Amino acid sequence: MPVLRVHRRGSTIEMELPRGISLLEALKAAGFARDVESPCGGLGLCGGCTVRASGGLSGRSPREALMPGDLRLACTARLLGHAEVFLDDPPQPIFSGPNGSHALAVPEDAASRALPFRLDLRREAMVGTSSLEEFLLRSSAGLSCPPEAVSDLALEGLAKMLSRGEPEAVGWVFDHRVVMVAPLGVTPLGLAADLGSSTIEVAAVDLRSGEVLGRLRVENRQRRLGRDVISRVVRAIEGFSDELRSLLVLSLNEAINELLKSSGASADRVVKMVVGCNTVVGSFLFGIPPAGLSERPFLPWTLRSRTERASGLGIDLGCPLTLLPSIGGFVGSDALALLYRHRSGGARLLLDLGTNGEVLLWTSGGALGASTAAGPAFEGYGLSCGMPALPGAVHRVRLDGGDVKLDVIGGSEPKGICGSGLVSSVSLMREMEVLDRSGRMKPCLGLRFRLGGDVDLWVTQRDVREFQLAKGAVRAAIETLLEEAGIGESQVELCVVSGLFGGSLEAVDLIRTGMLPPPWRDRIHFSPDGVLEGLLSVLLGGEKAMREVEKLASRCRHVSLDRDDFKERLMRCLDLGESYPG
Repeated sequence: MPVLRVHRRGSTIEMELPRGISLLEALKAAGFARDVESPCGGLGLCGGCTVRASGGLSGRSPREALMPGDLRLACTARLLGHAEVFLDDPPQPIFSGPNGSHALAVPEDAASRALPFRLDLRREAMVGTSSLEEFLLRSSAGLSCPPEAVSDLALEGLAKMLSRGEPEAVGWVFDHRVVMVAPLGVTPLGLAADLGSSTIEVAAVDLRSGEVLGRLRVENRQRRLGRDVISRVVRAIEGFSDELRSLLVLSLNEAINELLKSSGASADRVVKMVVGCNTVVGSFLFGIPPAGLSERPFLPWTLRSRTERASGLGIDLGCPLTLLPSIGGFVGSDALALLYRHRSGGARLLLDLGTNGEVLLWTSGGALGASTAAGPAFEGYGLSCGMPALPGAVHRVRLDGGDVKLDVIGGSEPKGICGSGLVSSVSLMREMEVLDRSGRMKPCLGLRFRLGGDVDLWVTQRDVREFQLAKGAVRAAIETLLEEAGIGESQVELCVVSGLFGGSLEAVDLIRTGMLPPPWRDRIHFSPDGVLEGLLSVLLGGEKAMREVEKLASRCRHVSLDRDDFKERLMRCLDLGESYPG
């Protein structure tokens, strides 16, 4: 009989299995059911059971032929001989670079600069001081903004320098505190982390210059136990809370370590970290099971900001980690960071679109926030030819001289369709009049629309329905907030679309598919890095920025979508027309 070897968390399990069994059945039989999902029922449509596998396996299905490397769908790959499966394989960075394909913009007025002061570490220079803390405060007293306190990290750094017998060092003051003592020429860093349901993105910034040194995004491993926040809450109640937390911390540590490595920096240079996330992810990060969000009324564990030493949370850093305040329900600190980034001006609507869609409406009276379960379609998951926004993903579809042209991330051969590619495809189908406003494809398409190109890629009728549910939920949430605020569509001066999904969209596609109302056609602003930029602004702004964030949070009110008229509104918003009937 064929032998299957399963590698997971540094251990290997071998088992003999019948020839012809699917990898999905084999993994479930071996007790690994929670490591692979199959929400499509094992039909090879959703991609939830993707694993890395090699050896004696059946040939690739048409869907698998689009997948890179040795990735296979466990539900369609069958065991024909000896084979291996790798679970919890270290994820490849989805993106890494000096400052991204979209340069991170941090407002100049947000940047507090770290100030250096020279330290004479000879013992005679310390005569007359009663402690290392006093020595640091005295040595930095001549700065234009002398510090008021000394961090534990700075004291630890000074102790290390003294134990090595170093004659001199440099101390750094940031935000009225001595934050680091290091060899000459070493500057302090800060990290901003956007912990999303599907991906985790971290950026590193030099606190002296304010320069963003690099950024990196990896998949949130929690997806293996739940594709969205609701399913993860359910899994936590079923007893998997600790494992969900471990997967989150593992993903964050991988992102941090890889980012620091690619930036040529060590972990002891990081003196501050600011985090934004939805309330479910924040709950897992701090080790609090999200039981309050399991049923109505949906109550998060806290709305307050929290600061703890990162190492105490299992993160490979010794610096303080600050989680920004949340707004309410599932609307978390990531939404508040986006609002902080775009808080100026008149009435504006902010969208952070992903698996968990967050909608904010900012007016002179403050902000209203709501969360809607948009589902994974916006991030390319669960589609017939779907994939995340990685190199090879079709992110835009357009007509060029009557031919369908595909814009592909990275300019490589198309391998799949990401969320923005789905929106663009549906918009094009509406333009070509092969899809009616109810979402029904013309019979001539045979229930799928082929995009063209050298590789077979298509959008199916089922994919269109997934999009309708996602965009309908967002549009219904928008209408609910407008009604709650007592303002009309025409009074909204700006609509900001953030998140990975917003990085490759066209305003015309959002209007043509009915996701946003026609009056906003010229008022749509895309801010793909809005959350991360908001976090960086808070990081560099120090205590002053945190006070502003706390004040901003006090002006926010959560609006529950659990109301009698929302279902009716949602059904109406499934329409793909630019303006809704009735």
